[in-house]
Amino acid sequence: NNLIISSIRRDYDWSTEHFHHHNRYEIYFLNAGERHFYHSGDLFTIKAGDVFLARPNVLHYAYGSDTHEKYGIEFTDKYLCHFLTPLVTDKFLYCFKYSHLRLTNEEKDMFRKAFLNALSEFSKETQMDNEFCFINLCVILGILKRVALRQDETKLEIPSKSNDKKLSNHLSYAFDFIRNNFTDISSLDEISSKCYIDKFYLSRAFKKNMGVTIMEYINSLKLQYACELLSTTNMSIASISDKCGFTNTSHFSTLFRKNIGISPTKFRKNHTGFSAVSSNSSI
Repeated sequence: NNLIISSIRRDYDWSTEHFHHHNRYEIYFLNAGERHFYHSGDLFTIKAGDVFLARPNVLHYAYGSDTHEKYGIEFTDKYLCHFLTPLVTDKFLYCFKYSHLRLTNEEKDMFRKAFLNALSEFSKETQMDNEFCFINLCVILGILKRVALRQDETKLEIPSKSNDKKLSNHLSYAFDFIRNNFTDISSLDEISSKCYIDKFYLSRAFKKNMGVTIMEYINSLKLQYACELLSTTNMSIASISDKCGFTNTSHFSTLFRKNIGISPTKFRKNHTGFSAVSSNSSI
């Protein structure tokens, strides 16, 4: 489980079952098609040749109706530290400051070649083959670091929030209102009133543009915030539930277990030192 390499092509509608997280870094190269992603509060679209990056234990979600093909790599800190010192590991993980990278045609070709080499070696079982996988992973991380550095220099802003479509002013305002007030929002009526938009139109438009319902999105922000508090503070479960805006601790625990897969108490035990960006932060 410290390294997973996969190539998957789907000719049908497919979405992840719900918001999820895992303890591995994830590199998702879209070789064909178009996909929509939620990651740590942001929503965006990636196109063929783009890369989606997810840090460990950050809630994310993918959806879309197009035929698509993905090249996926997931790996843990433990896997990298088997070969590298912590200082060098940090340098190789530089690209994960972004969740969306756009490669040049040359970089796409280099990525594909390194990935297919790694996938070929991954199917074997000897120690030498494992080392060849690592070498190709280093090539991929090197390519992505170069892209990230270029985005630093150009301050490239990749479109988000709307599947690369321009949101209406009202819907954009509602999106920002939710991001900034998710712990205090009690109902759809409240968003509708504050943003001066009909709640039925808001509900339909949000789902159409974002791929999730408003309440699913709000709950994902609350759960991400709860994960951060569970692993970085000594606050009680009840206090965290209240701070994140849940109506009661029982509802919080039920929703947490349904989406995260374990109880808040077990998550805290397993994720001391949880690494994530605040749901109110931009990536």
